[in-house]
Amino acid sequence: MGTIIAFANQKGGVGKTTSTLNIAAAMRSAGKKVAVVDLDPQGHLTRSMGLVPDELENTIADAFAASIRMDPFDAEYVNELMVREKGVDLLPVDISLSGIDMAIVNATSREYILAEILSMIRNSYDYILIDCLPSLGSLAINAFTAANYIVVPVKAQYLGLNGFSLLKSSLDVVKIKTNKKLRTLGVFLTMYDARLNEAKETLSDAARICAENDITLFPTKISAGTDAATASRKGKTIFEYKPGCKIANEYSHLADQINESINQSCRPR
Repeated sequence: MGTIIAFANQKGGVGKTTSTLNIAAAMRSAGKKVAVVDLDPQGHLTRSMGLVPDELENTIADAFAASIRMDPFDAEYVNELMVREKGVDLLPVDISLSGIDMAIVNATSREYILAEILSMIRNSYDYILIDCLPSLGSLAINAFTAANYIVVPVKAQYLGLNGFSLLKSSLDVVKIKTNKKLRTLGVFLTMYDARLNEAKETLSDAARICAENDITLFPTKISAGTDAATASRKGKTIFEYKPGCKIANEYSHLADQINESINQSCRPR
């Protein structure tokens, strides 16, 4: 059964989408079968894979709508929603998902809809990575309920950890209410520039907070730079756009560390 990882931070602009895509690509290069789920109605992950959300005939919003209507669906239905790109399968999104937050309020088992959708396909993958939207609404709760682990990207700038504090409060509630086995796998820094004092201070604060909460701070930091963002705008992974560059190597190392951390968490203690 595939491991589901939600990439989340309640603060936007932390490199979450870029990281989700490139970690998925790195895992795929390491021989893993990987799917990604775009759960942000803005569709940044979908666009980063070279697709135009408005031009897609069907997206994950259709699966949510079917569940809310209590229409039966199966693995074949969910697989038909998948887009096969770059060796990484995508459950794409379009703006219609933005209406789900309101429609979902009266749905039966509303927190478990994404878990139901992913249960249809998770046996086909080693990893399913969810790109969460930066909010605490119903879609985020669905992602946290479906996930085995949370990974938190934190921007290495002043107030970068604010979103993590909000996220932790939400995760504590989810652990009590809908997903007792949910674990925060770790935190990693993005847009890191070791020359800047604010980056060093964010690293220090992150190390302290992670230690206090028994959360891993991944040793690999994603450097500041334009390559990853430029690759996303061109609908490419960093490995396609500039293979062998510093950021590509960092994402490869980070993917290895995430995989190893999951393997360690599964070992008997």
